[in-house]
Amino acid sequence: MELMAHSGVVGNVEIIRKKERQAYTSMYFKQDKFNLLREENEGYGKLLTALLSGGELQQQHLPALRNEIKSLIGAFKLDPNRVCDLVLEAAARDAAGCRVWLQLMPMFNKDAPMQMLAMKFLHYQQDHSNLTAGEDDASGSADKAAGNKGPPVSLFQLAAEMIKGGHVSLEGLLSYLSPTADELSNSYKTRFEQLREEVKGLSLANLGDSTTPGDTTAGPAEEAAAAGGGGGGRLALLTGKLDEIAQTRGITDAPDEPARYQGRPPPPSGMLGPGIQGMGPGMGPPPPGVPWQRGIVPGGPMGMGGMQGMGGPNMMAGPPYMAPGGMLYGMQNGPMGGMSASQMMGGGVRGLGGGVSAAPQAVRPPGGGGADYQATYNVMPASQLDLDARAYDRALLEKGDSHLQLLQALMRVGDWEHALGMLEWLQKCHGVQATNDLDTSRHVLSHLKSLLTPTYTSLYPKGPLGGNVLKRPPYSTAGNPGRTPQALPAPGPELDPLVHQLLEHLGAYVYRDTEIVVMLLRVLQHELVFYGGMRPLGWPVAQQGVDSSKVEQVSKVLSNNIFPALCISYANRALSQEIWDVLELMPFADRAEIYRQGIAACSATPVSAAASTLAVKAFKKIKARLALPDKTDKARKDVIRANAHLLSKVTHSAPLQVADQIMWWAAGSPNAVEPLAEIMKLPNNLTIDCLTYMVLQWWSRLGKNKMKADGANEEDWVTGIMELLGLACRFHSMYSFDLGHVLRFMYDGIKNGDAMDMLLLKSLLSKMTGIEGPATVDPKDAHILCSGNVLQAEKITSVLDRSEKKYVSGRRMVLEELQDGPAIDQQLLVPLAIAMSQQLEYTLYALPTRHIKEVAELHDRVNDTTQQYLTFIEQCIVKDKLLALEQYLSVLPPIHRLISEYGVHPAFAWALWRPVITALEPELMVKLEAKLAAAAAAAGDEEGDELAGLLAGGPGGKSHGG
Repeated sequence: MELMAHSGVVGNVEIIRKKERQAYTSMYFKQDKFNLLREENEGYGKLLTALLSGGELQQQHLPALRNEIKSLIGAFKLDPNRVCDLVLEAAARDAAGCRVWLQLMPMFNKDAPMQMLAMKFLHYQQDHSNLTAGEDDASGSADKAAGNKGPPVSLFQLAAEMIKGGHVSLEGLLSYLSPTADELSNSYKTRFEQLREEVKGLSLANLGDSTTPGDTTAGPAEEAAAAGGGGGGRLALLTGKLDEIAQTRGITDAPDEPARYQGRPPPPSGMLGPGIQGMGPGMGPPPPGVPWQRGIVPGGPMGMGGMQGMGGPNMMAGPPYMAPGGMLYGMQNGPMGGMSASQMMGGGVRGLGGGVSAAPQAVRPPGGGGADYQATYNVMPASQLDLDARAYDRALLEKGDSHLQLLQALMRVGDWEHALGMLEWLQKCHGVQATNDLDTSRHVLSHLKSLLTPTYTSLYPKGPLGGNVLKRPPYSTAGNPGRTPQALPAPGPELDPLVHQLLEHLGAYVYRDTEIVVMLLRVLQHELVFYGGMRPLGWPVAQQGVDSSKVEQVSKVLSNNIFPALCISYANRALSQEIWDVLELMPFADRAEIYRQGIAACSATPVSAAASTLAVKAFKKIKARLALPDKTDKARKDVIRANAHLLSKVTHSAPLQVADQIMWWAAGSPNAVEPLAEIMKLPNNLTIDCLTYMVLQWWSRLGKNKMKADGANEEDWVTGIMELLGLACRFHSMYSFDLGHVLRFMYDGIKNGDAMDMLLLKSLLSKMTGIEGPATVDPKDAHILCSGNVLQAEKITSVLDRSEKKYVSGRRMVLEELQDGPAIDQQLLVPLAIAMSQQLEYTLYALPTRHIKEVAELHDRVNDTTQQYLTFIEQCIVKDKLLALEQYLSVLPPIHRLISEYGVHPAFAWALWRPVITALEPELMVKLEAKLAAAAAAAGDEEGDELAGLLAGGPGGKSHGG
């Protein structure tokens, strides 16, 4: 203090010391509490009469009530803190006039409302089990009668109103809630991990468990069979499941007995009892009245049962009979009574210890042989596709938790600023997603709907039946060229930023209201069209008022909210189409990023992770049972259609997860790609676009290790993906398979020196256009490759018929995508050919490898694909007339520029110009003939005759055709 006085900071030191003593006394010795002995109970009686006699408090009554409260405090020496507590109690009882009651708070000490409210919460959170009847207050009796523990709902409503009005702080009140935030977080995380482990168990298959998942008890039949003793009872338990397995896999049983025998007598029974057939003479019919049973043939006293095919000399001749349960009789001409060892091992032992046999896979008709074997294909019923994961949407938070009740009260009173702050605090500080609670999510969804309604209403100016302005043709300049951009519909209000904050906290739980999901998707489409610069086809491109952040916001909503909600929505095709209506406005690069983040978001929440797992399991069920008849079988179409419906149902639920499983299947089993493509007959646009992303993502994420160690052969997964890409392009280009982006992806890879990308192009051209690379020629005919196209066409015939309608249509699609682009330099028709030519030189001279064999193999592959592409161009120009010669010449540089500027080999440059020369050949021959005729007319008689002879075809009189 003396230092401060000498430095001039303070004046008189004694005055400063006096103020210091006064502050110390006020802080530690001043009595803040009121002397309760001075209070008079009459004053509280009058105060309660004034607070509770008027019913709902009106604004006009507030001044009189304030004056009366002040008079009672002064007249009867009432404690202001207790008066404040009674006012808060009256406010809690009057829910409608609560905000009016809280206008009385400024007349009390600023700390009093917080202290009184905290005392109320602490009172309800204490243990009152030691109180006798009547000792506890009657406040909150309704909540206690309903079994609610803790503070009543009215107290949380009062606290929310006080927080909204600024009378207390949210941060100060949170410290008085019980259980604490840390206890809430620990409980939430424990339940979250338990549910996550349960979801992980969905993908595990217990091979030793014949019951349904979660059922650990066996039925009475199983228990009885298992208790049969010895190996027979246990085997009966196992073989008893064979029929169920056969039915699940679509394997049909034998026909009924009348169809089996077709008028023949029943097969005879042996002497040794049920099961062992044909081990001795004297086979006779079954005793009268004894029915034929499944897998059991009546007979003598021995009951070992089930073994057949070991017949003696009295086996019946003729074709085999099929007995009930699949047994064969009357076999001949083989060891052991007409049955070979392999036949006996394949189906000779049945019914051991009970006579239960498996249903056969198919039936041989009487008198038929191997050629007459026919299988019946039964498709798995759709009821076995368990895609409903809503059972895993479980509460991870206690229903009556104080934090949740306070949060819901804040939402009810409309204080979304503090509600969002509390949501943020729970999510980021404690890892608790409060919207897991059903009531909390309902409040958030309700407010979200109110925020979406103004924009959604603007999309339907004539009501819901009037149609969406983004879908109606009159508003499209393509449908009505006379319309100007000014005649387009006026944009609706821009989306409130609060929507994105609410969606961030909702996550996958937005699925709980499908109507709001559809509203959200249509509003997002409105945002992209009017504020994001993403116009539909036929609309003028937006030049002004474009907000680049809109695309990022919409992408975040689609990946974090919509795709997880789609997984849980249980095969909703309409919802898939609504999602695609938004996605198709965006470029493929943005869609690919959405898909990448969407897969991760589907695994973040247990319910969406369960839905993804169930979809994968359903796809594996379809894959395991996929067996298509031969192409000549008339039932093939029916089987394909039935499997296509099943696959379509799964892809509508989880398109990203199913696309990833398709890639695993294609990479692991290249031979199974074609049957898979066959059943993908009912796709939606979203599924095909997801498959496009997965193909490119798989191809790029595995790096350049696409060749085996020998350097001569590609990996098996490369072959599978090549086949899948080619078939997908051929089957689904009419949907949304982004063929243009696939071609540009290949072009970028080839331009960057990745020769393996040409394998994708080769498969695409082969499957879509019917144009294959150079065929393998016998070494003795190798000289044919040096001849012209006519001789090569005679000797080298393609397996595919290029004139088929599907290939002509495929060539048209590929050509349109190669010519797509606003400028010539953005079209890929000629740049792709130039990049392939440069790749030829690169693989030969600059490929980073030390194996000459790998160089030779890659160079041959690049050369084959290059020749295939050049043949495709020539086919489109010369034969199909799909590409006009003038169009091709407009994008094709001259030969000298191809060689000097682009570094193209001269032979390849001439090959690019060969279609032009071939197309112009008739015209050039006409001009040549005209010149020869003019020269003949101008020459003398002898020279004219010579030129005429040349023009006519030479000395032999046979025309050379130019």
